[in-house]
Amino acid sequence: MTVHSRISKDRRSSSRVVELLDCYFRCGDSTYSAVILNLSQKGALLSSRFEVTKGKTVEITIHSEHLNRKLMLNGIVERSNRDWTECSQLKRFVVRFSHTPLDLLNLLGKLYAK
Repeated sequence: MTVHSRISKDRRSSSRVVELLDCYFRCGDSTYSAVILNLSQKGALLSSRFEVTKGKTVEITIHSEHLNRKLMLNGIVERSNRDWTECSQLKRFVVRFSHTPLDLLNLLGKLYAK
């Protein structure tokens, strides 16, 4: 009898931190609230009530107790989809960062250590 495991090795070049971080993102001239579901050096998965289409440029602002100041990240939306909850429809989208600031690395280190 062979036992198969559903656990597999994370093959990404940079591992993700699964953490719920409140943030804001700006798309065009408007700012919206969102929650970061997971975060890595290269990008993030966000959930929001506002739908962002693939290819849009966004600026994400994170306020965290682990940071001395707000962290601003720029990136491009790579994927976008809709999910239904019990009470509403949420949009999820993946943002690939254009660069990796030192403050992001410090935040990831503190989140890994938790």
